[in-house]
Amino acid sequence: MADAEHDGPLSLLSLSGATWLATCAAAGSIFLSGCAAPRSTTLAAGSTTTWPPVVSDDAAIAASDEPGASLDASSSTIDEAAAETSGEPATGAAAEAPESKVKGNVSLRARRRWTGDSRDLDLYGLLSVDVGDESKDDVTAHVLGRVAWDVDGRNGDDSGTFSSIDDSYDSRLTERLYDAWIDVHRVGPFKTMRVGRQTLWETPELVVFDGGRVDTEEFGPLRISGGAYAGQTSHEFESSPRQDAVYGVFAQTRPWQGSRVRLDAMHLRDDTSDAGKLRNDFVGMNVWQSVGENLRLHGEYTRLENHSRDAQVDGTWYDAENDFMAQLSYKEFLQPQARRVTELDPYFTVLGEYAPYHQSRMLLSKGFDDDFTVEAGTDVRRLADGSDEGPFNREFQRWFATGTIHYPEQLDVSVTGEVWDGDGEGTSTWGLDATKQATDALRVSAGSYYSLFKSDYLLDSEREHVRTYYLRIKQQLDPASTFSLGYEYEDADFQNLQTLTAKMTWRF
Repeated sequence: MADAEHDGPLSLLSLSGATWLATCAAAGSIFLSGCAAPRSTTLAAGSTTTWPPVVSDDAAIAASDEPGASLDASSSTIDEAAAETSGEPATGAAAEAPESKVKGNVSLRARRRWTGDSRDLDLYGLLSVDVGDESKDDVTAHVLGRVAWDVDGRNGDDSGTFSSIDDSYDSRLTERLYDAWIDVHRVGPFKTMRVGRQTLWETPELVVFDGGRVDTEEFGPLRISGGAYAGQTSHEFESSPRQDAVYGVFAQTRPWQGSRVRLDAMHLRDDTSDAGKLRNDFVGMNVWQSVGENLRLHGEYTRLENHSRDAQVDGTWYDAENDFMAQLSYKEFLQPQARRVTELDPYFTVLGEYAPYHQSRMLLSKGFDDDFTVEAGTDVRRLADGSDEGPFNREFQRWFATGTIHYPEQLDVSVTGEVWDGDGEGTSTWGLDATKQATDALRVSAGSYYSLFKSDYLLDSEREHVRTYYLRIKQQLDPASTFSLGYEYEDADFQNLQTLTAKMTWRF
């Protein structure tokens, strides 16, 4: 975790030599590509490239369109509409101009929060740049970073309602580098060779590090491939990386049609000022299987220090012809989460030991002639030992059903009924959403939803019985720019919170 005071965000200052090299090389590639392409060519491309995945909660907040929203399938956009209504068809020289090698996004976001006598205003900027096309070019690059400005100047005050880790720095301006890497493709047996700051998404635990990685091509009838990686792990809120490191290998095969099996082994090191030297060995296996055109199955199992850590199975049945979907999932956390390296337990300082639990989910969805959709399901979470229940270690059950009417006027109205059973009490509640596609470029949503618990692990806070009301507006200004505005009012036990967010996004 972050020290009490810093001279500045060390996610940039503590870059390893490999990442400095990759950052400079990526910047050089962007500059040279921009010089090589005429300005009119870049503008004519009209790219609608979507946002790349982000690394941390802060990046997710910076990239999301609505206050407090997460990046998931429910956060729909009208980028598709923009692509279809991009203006007059290109003709002449513009139509023949080559596609730009540089694509990306820039977003600026202002967030205002207030409750009682407390106020907070912050500005965020997020930049994502991609150079080249990995299917065509031998060398590609990617950079993703964020800057934040504390307009109120409350840095150093970590006791306020809206205090955050950013307030532990001396400067009101903070910056973070999430990704900065160079890829070299198709070199001998290697499909990709990467150097720089990068994120491992398919490993059993997400890891961000400064270093190198290689992935091989697939070989033989079993389509066997593999790879290795090594480097210095990057922890956004630590003062110094010290001897932090990750080393790992993986192998995968596709032994028959519709299948994929992946094995991972990783060693993690984390030297912290309060816990000393931490060392963890972690292995995992993932299996994916498609059965016919409708059924997708997945299973995961991991071991930590020669003991089972967690296991998960899930499956999805989707019948597009009949507009029917069924999802089932079950996860079991098999051992107490004690002090580990940051990648395995980033919130130990706040949460303490995390108790073993099992959680299951079921979701059914059926559409009727594009006029009406019904969804229903349940979420159940149980602790292995009920006496372990406490803040952040909760047991609950949730049953829900949602009906959505699709009106011809491009208006969708959804009503949700919920029954919560948690913390020794039962709660029946409701949710409502109305979304109107007013024009091809303008979408308006309004509604309300209920949360039995809302947790912020970084701030060590948990609020109960939260009723949220929201209004969201999104306007496609032109094929390359979007404006969104969102307001939320959270009515909770002991505290109410209001948030207003405005965001501009440009694609190039």
